[in-house]
Amino acid sequence: MNCDRRNFIKGLAGSLLSLKMPTVFSGTLPDAFWSYDQSRRIATVVAESALHTARLYGCQFSDIRICWILKERIISRENRIEELGGSFESGMGIRVLFEGTWGFASSNLLDPNEAADKTKEAVELAKQSLKLNSRRVELEKLPQIQGQWHQDVLMDPFEVPLEEKTSFLLDLNDKAIKAGADFCRSFFLFHKELRIYASSVGSWIEQTFLRTYPKFIVTVVDKKEGKFESRSSFEPPKSGGLEIIEKKALESEVVEATHQAKEKLHAKPVVPGIKDLVLHPTNLWLTIHETIGHSTELDRVMGLESNYAGTSFLKVDQLGNFDFASPIVTIRADRNQPGGLASVGYDDDGIPSSWSNFLIIENGILKNFQMAIGQAHWIGKEKSNGCSYAQSYNFFPIQRMPNISLVPSEKKEAT
Repeated sequence: MNCDRRNFIKGLAGSLLSLKMPTVFSGTLPDAFWSYDQSRRIATVVAESALHTARLYGCQFSDIRICWILKERIISRENRIEELGGSFESGMGIRVLFEGTWGFASSNLLDPNEAADKTKEAVELAKQSLKLNSRRVELEKLPQIQGQWHQDVLMDPFEVPLEEKTSFLLDLNDKAIKAGADFCRSFFLFHKELRIYASSVGSWIEQTFLRTYPKFIVTVVDKKEGKFESRSSFEPPKSGGLEIIEKKALESEVVEATHQAKEKLHAKPVVPGIKDLVLHPTNLWLTIHETIGHSTELDRVMGLESNYAGTSFLKVDQLGNFDFASPIVTIRADRNQPGGLASVGYDDDGIPSSWSNFLIIENGILKNFQMAIGQAHWIGKEKSNGCSYAQSYNFFPIQRMPNISLVPSEKKEAT
């Protein structure tokens, strides 16, 4: 049976119920997701139960993160939608500090009795970890925060009709094919979240986030030689809604990407030798992230974290005197940069984003390490600088970099 693209797209909505993943239209959301009154009621009784239980067990400090998370993904290839799905989940993560040792437990059941039970599990984990912990956590005086922060969104992708989103991707693929690509894959990923934080120092913080990630990958093939080359889009994921996507720019890039993939396909092999290396900005951000971002995370400097990116080549006594880079290099950390994935009102320790605005490197000299709560005393500081992050409710919040950026130099000449 033949079916044109328009009717195919309209038929997608009717077929969603047959997918393994749940549907993700705003109409199918539980009322509690964006109903603040109901969300607050749930969060209040759950948080009170967890924090009260922690006090009964003699914890020095406790906090809880309660999350409602909505996700959607749309994946296309050439003239068809290959995958369409999403998920909704909610849950809580409870952290306790018992005799200078952290404990943590989580659950996807938002219930006060479950909160009490999970708090007991977190305390028990702390007691068992206490036997192996040679470095006790010393918390600085933490601020009591009553606050809200909500992501500025002009075009919520969960409120945009499915047909518009799928048509966007299929049109993008079509432009690539017409430009000479043999294959083109494109997708949208959306993440929307309500996160409520409460702590034993009296903080209560409500935040909403929205993350949007558009991407395409074009591939050209030399069928005679049996070779192929690909080129991906440069647009990174950002905070915000569909307004972060410049449609004309993305359509222009997919054509350019196709031409560049062709050039790669027929380019001569690189001759070994000494070459000048020019870093494109889309690679430079990764270089900054890996070489500066991870190396200045204090837990890695102290040798307490080595997962994925390893520890650090830096030492605590190098703070303020280490020549990290050229004098024209200044690196800034922040949590308020428009579109930044780490742009929030408060980190996952309940610390305001204003604490996260600092220089890591100033005129080439190492000036600051990134810190979560309980780390400042390691280097003689009075407080952290708001660099804590928990990926979801079931992740323990760890020291994690905020937005890291290269500050434009006032000097025009290279050094």
